[in-house]
Amino acid sequence: MLGPSRKEILSGYSGNGHYCVDVDECQFNNGGCSQMPLVQCINTVGSRQCGPCPVGYEGDGVSCRYVGACSANNGGCHPLATCIDNPAISTSYVFCQCPGYTGSGMGPLGCMPMQGQSTNDIIPSDGAIIHADPCSSNPCAATGTCLARATTFVCLCAPGYTGQRCEAQLDLCESQPCLNGGTCSSNGAVYSCICPTGFTGYDCETQLQTCGGFFPAVEGTISFPSSESDLYPHLVSCAWVITTRPGKVLNVTFTRFNIEGSTVNQCLFDWLQVRDGSHDYSPLLGKFCSTGNPAPLITSGRTALVYFHSDMALSDHGFHITYASIPAIPGCGGLLTAPEGTVSSPNHPDSYDHNLVCEWIIRAPVGERLQLQFGEMQLEISTVCRFDYVEIRDGESEDSPSLGRFCGRNLPPIIRSSSNHLFVKFRSDYSVSHGGFRARYSTICGGEFTAESGIIKSPFYPSHYPGNKECIFKIGLPPGRAVSLEFQEFALERSISCMFDYLEIRDGDDSNSTLIGRYCGGPDRIPPPIVSTQNFLWLKFRTDSSSHDRGFYANYSSIDVGCGGIVTNSSGTIASPLHPQAYPHGITCRWIIKGEPGSVIRLTFQTFSLERSASCKFDYVEVFDNRSVSMGSGRIGRFCGQTTPPVLTTVDNIMTVVFKADSSIAAEGFTAVYSILNTTHAFGGDFYTGFGSISSPAYPAMYPANRDCVWTIYYRYGYQLLLSVLDFQFESHDRCSFDYLEIRNGKYATSPLIGRYCCGGKIRSPSGSIASPNYPQPPRYGVTCMWTITVSSGSKAQLSFSDLDMGDSQALSNSCMLDFVEVYDGAHSRSKRIGKYCGTRPPLEPIVGSGKSLFVKYISAGSVFAGRGFMARFDTNCNVELNGITGVIESPGFPYPYPHGKNCTWNIIAPIGNKVNLTFAHFDVESFVLPLPQDACFHDYVQ
Repeated sequence: MLGPSRKEILSGYSGNGHYCVDVDECQFNNGGCSQMPLVQCINTVGSRQCGPCPVGYEGDGVSCRYVGACSANNGGCHPLATCIDNPAISTSYVFCQCPGYTGSGMGPLGCMPMQGQSTNDIIPSDGAIIHADPCSSNPCAATGTCLARATTFVCLCAPGYTGQRCEAQLDLCESQPCLNGGTCSSNGAVYSCICPTGFTGYDCETQLQTCGGFFPAVEGTISFPSSESDLYPHLVSCAWVITTRPGKVLNVTFTRFNIEGSTVNQCLFDWLQVRDGSHDYSPLLGKFCSTGNPAPLITSGRTALVYFHSDMALSDHGFHITYASIPAIPGCGGLLTAPEGTVSSPNHPDSYDHNLVCEWIIRAPVGERLQLQFGEMQLEISTVCRFDYVEIRDGESEDSPSLGRFCGRNLPPIIRSSSNHLFVKFRSDYSVSHGGFRARYSTICGGEFTAESGIIKSPFYPSHYPGNKECIFKIGLPPGRAVSLEFQEFALERSISCMFDYLEIRDGDDSNSTLIGRYCGGPDRIPPPIVSTQNFLWLKFRTDSSSHDRGFYANYSSIDVGCGGIVTNSSGTIASPLHPQAYPHGITCRWIIKGEPGSVIRLTFQTFSLERSASCKFDYVEVFDNRSVSMGSGRIGRFCGQTTPPVLTTVDNIMTVVFKADSSIAAEGFTAVYSILNTTHAFGGDFYTGFGSISSPAYPAMYPANRDCVWTIYYRYGYQLLLSVLDFQFESHDRCSFDYLEIRNGKYATSPLIGRYCCGGKIRSPSGSIASPNYPQPPRYGVTCMWTITVSSGSKAQLSFSDLDMGDSQALSNSCMLDFVEVYDGAHSRSKRIGKYCGTRPPLEPIVGSGKSLFVKYISAGSVFAGRGFMARFDTNCNVELNGITGVIESPGFPYPYPHGKNCTWNIIAPIGNKVNLTFAHFDVESFVLPLPQDACFHDYVQ
């Protein structure tokens, strides 16, 4: 159906406003219908309907109350039978007895006279047979049949009638069976519904899909307009969303097609388009107009969007489409309900196919969550995962919240769902493919709780918990709070030392925190109320494979303790209570700042004013390089007075800060900012000034091993940055695989690479510069540096020397033996050498290679005769003549954005008698936004 004109989404629907899709309420919490006992939830357009309560219950389907199986229709027993129910066996179990008669007691023939006894015989308790006929007076109405029962009778009513004598006609409309506003009428025996406009069906349950709609079916048809003899109206936009089962794809076939054509074959007026997915941004499978049936289409996933648009001018007889489900590629998508398993790309570990869309729905039991961990990841690399990717969503549909889109070769982090569903989508484009991915999923319980109050309970409570489970619950509140935990019910397997099923509670945020207790047993051993000393409580619930019980149910709440706590955010502020006012007397606050293993903590005080004393024995701040404060273990320092402490950094991932005040003098206190840094990122940072300097760790001493330092330099828009390296001494390697300095033209790790330097390296960039180490000063030591410069395919690498000074070594050697530069026509030193240069005169003309690579080698003996070295710029020469039989042409800088103001001409010459075939694998060039013909490219274009 069409969305509302203001693009608002109606209740019971989802979509983007251009079209609305009915939400299946029954997929979530059984649509609000009763689950104990289970009542059928029936999805309707824009809403849902609950079925009747099962036998033995009464209610409206949303809630059902147990009344016994015999309460309705005598439990299905014969009217002369006695109905006996037994809910201990089953809520629907009944047993029928025929006192004075024979038979099973079930149904209209369940009680029959015994041999020699007539239907009019009455058998009183004394055993004497008295002949009488309670039905002789015909007490039942004409709509009932009389059955004798001891001294009385029972009237069996015809359909549509009720009452003791079947004298009252039933009102079949009393239960309001007509849906969607339908009007009910009844003649006693049957009812009928008069449906409002737009709905049909016996109960008005089906919406007429005249223009657009949602089709969750394995096969069907779409016609617009509904009559083949009608013309479609003007100015309409209709969207149909087709969804088949997981593991299937759709085959869309056109059996009738008559839509206004377009002279420029662009379908500018009336058109029908089919997209490979449920959104208007899904890949386009085709856009059609004019007459003649388009070729059949096959989707790559289980959904398709059919969108029709007409303008205000001509119209035609429209179209008729049939669609059917066909099996998808094996291993490409499906519904996974096992408690654990794997998800992998088709053909893994071999390369996946092109143009795939695979969707998996992972579903765990209600009350459990899911964890997804990737073991292998080999996908095409792109900056924003535009081409091939795996996407995870926290739910069971593509509209659920995204948990991440991943590509490349780096393993994604462990992913956990917030409910019992995960949606996994794998997509590949038409070009590059690799080995794909493999991920393992499993069900998990427990979780992290950060609300001020809440509930903690065992899996499946109040039903019995499952076996072989380990659930971790972590309650974390803001600093300055404590956790109060109180149990309402507790029933675990009993054991002397809680070896089998148990609940373990610790005063902190992990398994190393102080143990409060381990609990098991029945209600007589329920844990006492627990209050944490910090702002965290950690609970572990463990079960074995044997005896199980109902589990536990507990409430937690927050208590304000004023200060202190465990903090795990990557950065933040801690402060004395009441700051900037004077702190209270006689308090002790302890903060534990905790990072991941491999990180360090840096603490910077911003304000500091405490009572002064000679040895800081009254009021003080004490900082420890661990979580222990006993006997000063790991203490970094104790501070008091008015002097701001220095910046403090730990050597491990935990810092403890203790603030203590006595009962006398108080001051304003302190504020401090902390940062949790990875040890490989302890240096680096962001710079925003127009000038400055950066240096390697410990400079000018030797830098330490295993460091990864990142600096990002920002400045005002419209300016360029000039970076001059004044001193440079790195471990040398021809590929810079060990130690290196990498410079990128942008603020991201994926920005275009200017160069990777370690006295040489591999450079892939449309332009840039290289220089000898320590340029413009002579190198300090003897060095050998090698660069491989590569530009885009189809172009030639070009090198121009702006300065060359190899010193006075030529006085000792006339053959460039000590300091020199060599340039090779290729990617390595085995390529043809173009030239060897020394002295003080650089080549006058640019050096142009025959291909996309040049290899540059610089050697200096480090003697007293050495000159300042060299500076050279490399560029992309993209005005070339290509004579090869096959090849590749790329825009300068591909796959990164091409530079401005570039004019490239490739002249492809084939041998006489041959033709040239040109196929584009990627194309992303600035487009012109006005609705002009495709050849109207005024800015960037390929001709």
